[in-house]
Amino acid sequence: MRKLKLIFYSIFIFSVIYPQNSQMFEFDYAQFYYDSSYTYFELYYAIDQSKFTTKQVNDTTFIEGFFNIEILGASDTNILYSKNYFLNRPVFIKGNEEVNAGSFIGVIGLVLQPGEYKFKLSTLDNLKSDNKETKEQVVKIISFNTNTPIISDIQVASNIIAGSSNTNSIFYKNTYEVIPNPYSFFNQNSPVLFFYCELYNLSSSNDPSELLLKEDLVNNLGKIEYTKTKNVSRQNHSIVEAGAIALTKFATGAYSLVVSLFDSNNNFIYSVSKKIFIINPSFVDTVELYSEDMNVFSSEFGIYTAEECDALFDASKYIASNQEIDRYEELDSLNAKRNYLYMFWRMRDEDQSTAENKTKDEYIKRIEYANSNWGKFSRKGYKTDRGRVYLTYGDPDIRDRYPNESDVKPYEIWRYNSIEGGVVFVFADLTGFGDYDLIHSTKLGEMRDDNWLSRITGAY
Repeated sequence: MRKLKLIFYSIFIFSVIYPQNSQMFEFDYAQFYYDSSYTYFELYYAIDQSKFTTKQVNDTTFIEGFFNIEILGASDTNILYSKNYFLNRPVFIKGNEEVNAGSFIGVIGLVLQPGEYKFKLSTLDNLKSDNKETKEQVVKIISFNTNTPIISDIQVASNIIAGSSNTNSIFYKNTYEVIPNPYSFFNQNSPVLFFYCELYNLSSSNDPSELLLKEDLVNNLGKIEYTKTKNVSRQNHSIVEAGAIALTKFATGAYSLVVSLFDSNNNFIYSVSKKIFIINPSFVDTVELYSEDMNVFSSEFGIYTAEECDALFDASKYIASNQEIDRYEELDSLNAKRNYLYMFWRMRDEDQSTAENKTKDEYIKRIEYANSNWGKFSRKGYKTDRGRVYLTYGDPDIRDRYPNESDVKPYEIWRYNSIEGGVVFVFADLTGFGDYDLIHSTKLGEMRDDNWLSRITGAY
C-alpha cells in the first residue's frame, strides 16, 4: 500500500469575492517540500452556499448538507483516506431576502509519498437529495528532494497578510496568512492577484552568485502582459516568495502566472505555472477599437505634434492597460498617434454626447498640478511617486504634511476615504533633497510596509 500521512485541518469562513457559477463547489491544490521522503500537499476548497436548499429554524435560515473527500490509488479502488463533513450553516438575511454572501472556504493539509493519487470530492444537499455534485482528479505528487534549485507549486490567493501574528489561523504559514482562492477567478470585487510559493535548494550549488527570479503574467495568446524580476541570494537554503499583481488593467480572459529561476548567466533552471481567469467587464480595450475610422482633425489632437502625443500618453500610462501601452509604442506615424489618443480618451469619456471630455480635461489638470508642485530638475512631477498616486487616484480627502518634526525625516500622509473603505499613502523625503518616495500604503496592489515609521526616524 502506498504510504500516506495526514496533517489535517479544515474550517469554513465567509468570503464575498468569488463569482457565481453553476457548480456547488470548487477545489484547487498546491504542493510543498516536507522532507526527503514526503511531500506536503494542501487542498483548498470553496462551497457555494447559494446552491443549497434552505430551511427555517426559529428565526434563522440554514443550509444543510455534506462535503466528502476520498483519496485512492490512481490505478485502483483502494481508499487510502475518507472523511465526511456535515454542513450546517446559517444564511444571512437582509429584510425578507436571502443575501448571497459567497462561499465557505477551507483547507486540508496532507503529507503524501510521491506518486499518483485519485482525489474524489463530493457535496450533497441534505434537504434535496438529487442536488449533489462529484469531482474527480488524478494528481501526481512530486518529490522536492533534489540537489538543484526548485520551486513549489504556486498557490493563488484572495489575500495575503504579511507578518501575520495570527499563528492559530489554518491559513498561516511562514509568517504569512494566505487566504486561498480555489476558483482562481479574479474580478472587480477581487482586483488583485495574490500568490505564494517557496524556493528550495538555493544554497546547494557551488556557485555563490545570485539567482534571478522572474514572474510573468502571460495571456492566452502567449504574450507577456506583466513581468517582474528580482535577484535571489543563495545565502539561505530556502525562501518564501509572496507577491501581488493589480489586475484592473487586464482584459477578460485566461492567463498563466509563470515563476522561473535563472542562474547568473541567464541559464534556465526551473519554472512553474498557474492558470488564472480574469473577469473585467469595465476594461476599455483601445487596441480593438483602434481600427475604427475616426475623424480626429476637428479635435484638439488634430494639431498635436509627435512630441506632444508622446508626452501626453507617457503621463497617461498609469490608467492605460498593458495592451494599450504596447500598441501605442508600435505606432510609427503622427496621424496614428493622434487617432490613438483620440480613441483612448473618447472611450474614457463619461458623456460622449458633448464635445467636452471632462475626464481627459481633469486628468490633464492633474498632470499640470503634479509637474508644477513635484517636478525636480529634469524630472517631471507626474513621474514622481506623489504624481503617480495623484494621477491614478485623484486628490486625497486629507493630506497631512510633517516637514519639520524633530529627528524625523519630512513625510506626508494622504488619506482616501472612498477607496476600499479608506486607504492611506505615506511619502517620505528619505534623501533630504525634496524627493518624496512612497514608503507605505494600505491600498491593495500598492507597496505596504507596516514598519514605515522606523525608516523616517532619526537624524540625517
